[in-house]
Amino acid sequence: MIRKHITRSIPVASIRAYSVTPVDGKPVVTELEPVVAYGNPSEDEAIKLVKNVYGKNIVVTIASVDVETKTFRCPIDAFVSVAECVENSDEVEADENND
Repeated sequence: MIRKHITRSIPVASIRAYSVTPVDGKPVVTELEPVVAYGNPSEDEAIKLVKNVYGKNIVVTIASVDVETKTFRCPIDAFVSVAECVENSDEVEADENND
């Protein structure tokens, strides 16, 4: 049987965060739009991800990191057209450890 699709389950994190800015000497807390990331980030990683979106110079506090495993499907020809061919599993493991 020839496969027409490739299916993969991936953890998807929704990071809810707040920015804290001083106004007249008092902290003002503003809820930010959630940031979506693939994987299961720690709190430190979540802060870095939020700062990548909203700017490095803001003060951020993480409200929650909600991770849900979602299953994605793609036609194999579309996947192969954008995927990188990997010759051995050592390359895959090295890339996954550097992400």
